[in-house]
Amino acid sequence: MKKWLVTLTLLLACGSAWSIEKPVNAGAKQDKPVTLWFVRHGKTLLNTLDRVQGWADSPLTDEGKQVARYLGAGLKSVPFEDFYTSDAGRQRETMQVILQQTGRKAVRPTELTGLREVFFGSFEGSFNK
Repeated sequence: MKKWLVTLTLLLACGSAWSIEKPVNAGAKQDKPVTLWFVRHGKTLLNTLDRVQGWADSPLTDEGKQVARYLGAGLKSVPFEDFYTSDAGRQRETMQVILQQTGRKAVRPTELTGLREVFFGSFEGSFNK
């Protein structure tokens, strides 16, 4: 499960949102689809410097915040039931900007360590090349 989540996280582009629909309890009387939206954090200082960033954290840039605001405005009409984020500061910050834009400032997202990006060990902070 963790490898699948990490792979999916790596496939997502910065500032993009993805939606997946899957029926819940296929054998139940009332099959209701569950839609999952995956959003990657906004652009960070380490992204700008072209540095490896896994568990190493850095704040969102102004551009990263602006893209998160645009995304939040675009998701305003989506009736989300739950919100999840990793415990990384950049992901928390992106989520807070989105929640503010959607008018859900009081919502407390569930933090899951399994949603963290890959840990690159001694390569973190080094140049991507």
